[in-house]
Amino acid sequence: DATNLNKMTSGASFWVSDTNMTTFANTWTIQNVSYCKSLIESRTFNPPGNNKLQWYYRFCPEKINQFSGVSQVVLNLFVKSCDTAKQVIIRTKVHTAKGIKTYSEKVVKFDTGKEFNCMYDQSTVLLSEKSLTFDVEVVVLEEYTCQETSNTQLFEPQSKLIDNFAHLLEDREFSDVRIVVKGQEFFGHKAILAVRSPVFRAMFQNKMIESKQNQVTINDIKPKVFTEVLRFIYTDSVQNLDTMALELLQAADKYALDKLKAMCENVLCGSISEKTVIAMLNTADLYRAEQLRRATVGFIERTANFMNSEDWKNLWKTNFELANQTVCEILKLKN
Repeated sequence: DATNLNKMTSGASFWVSDTNMTTFANTWTIQNVSYCKSLIESRTFNPPGNNKLQWYYRFCPEKINQFSGVSQVVLNLFVKSCDTAKQVIIRTKVHTAKGIKTYSEKVVKFDTGKEFNCMYDQSTVLLSEKSLTFDVEVVVLEEYTCQETSNTQLFEPQSKLIDNFAHLLEDREFSDVRIVVKGQEFFGHKAILAVRSPVFRAMFQNKMIESKQNQVTINDIKPKVFTEVLRFIYTDSVQNLDTMALELLQAADKYALDKLKAMCENVLCGSISEKTVIAMLNTADLYRAEQLRRATVGFIERTANFMNSEDWKNLWKTNFELANQTVCEILKLKN
């Protein structure tokens, strides 16, 4: 009956088991990797203030896969010390000077002396590269805990905010500004553009022609590049970053999109070589890209005899101030 049903349901309880996750990110760049013929070890890494958990990486430039016979490069992660065994997610991304990315993820059990391998086809990531960068995330999972919760919390729908904003970008129904980029039309929303970019905000605030006519004309950015600028403004993400990093850096600097600028710098840092370092240094100076600047200065400092190269001598002739400033920064690094 109804009374008994109420007694049964009133005793229901809901429980959720979950774990806390802490992420530690390491970036390891190997310069002149095409000349590497033996094992290379990284420094030892550990969480800030926690020396009880330590690990390091070892790079093997060539290992034959015993099943496929394919030549592979191997990144080994060695657990140097671990006070208690921990479940860990290892995420690895490989950047080459040509911008190729290879991604892998595995869940493992960390314990002292353990070793974990990430293997990549040599033809995919090495070729004749000058540099190879590994981005590694070590995600430590704590013990699962079980807590009582209300049933309403179990059915909370996932946020669709990013999808909704992406739809706004595709649907011009509620747009209030037209953007003409080298003759190609885009439609946007002043409020979104203004809150994301102080440059757009100034356009729409100060009674400039863009605000009066509800139109912005852009002639110094390619339409395909501006497509990604808008995508970033609306969704905080971009596509084809590997192939458009330099052009997107220019656009990000123009519209004061700091996160996009940092994303571009990160990609460009992975493409620094003896052939590109001067161009990258000039780019960093022109667009005030400090992360890229530090990477280029560090590369020059580490590369023997580079200051005897024709590229470096030409920099002294064409941009004395930048060359002199770079030398001063290198001297600081050495001291």
